[in-house]
Amino acid sequence: MVSSILLAAGKSRRMGSLKQLLLFQNQPLVLCALTNLAASSVDEIVLVLGHDYHKILNILPGGFGRMKVAINRHYETGLSSSIRCGLNHIARESEALLVALGDQPLIGPEIPDRLISRWRETGKGILYPTYRRRKGHPVLFSSRFYPALRTLSGDVGAKALLAKHRRDALGVPVKCEGILVDMDVEADLSHV
Repeated sequence: MVSSILLAAGKSRRMGSLKQLLLFQNQPLVLCALTNLAASSVDEIVLVLGHDYHKILNILPGGFGRMKVAINRHYETGLSSSIRCGLNHIARESEALLVALGDQPLIGPEIPDRLISRWRETGKGILYPTYRRRKGHPVLFSSRFYPALRTLSGDVGAKALLAKHRRDALGVPVKCEGILVDMDVEADLSHV
């Protein structure tokens, strides 16, 4: 079973407004990312919300049967708290976890599917997509890394784990520049 968490708990300080609700291709940004993830072969999705979560809940349609919502009440302590929150809500039988970002609407379902396929083929512990040799998101972690993910702290993702476990990590080349693109300021929405 492959679980996924979609991180969308932040305050959007650089954007200046709640970016999860800003429109991208006539759809709220978080809904774009969620729709793409739901079209992939992940078995479950945990949407991690925090700041103004009630506003985001109001725009979520039904039909995401594999989705749970987790509220990170400690979102201000950083990204790592959202990863831990999401981990607390995945199924016990989860064998791998795909960590995706809610502000990356250009990542289609083929990217998670490619990572999952390569994980099954290779048994590597950490897999990440690359575009022109640049690392991107989402990142897939084997369940053997769950304890290490639970120890993360501060406003960092899992870069430290990747650096520490290079031999157990695999970059997976993809033809999608979107793995490098996140929406941090309003101009990002129009330059894509």
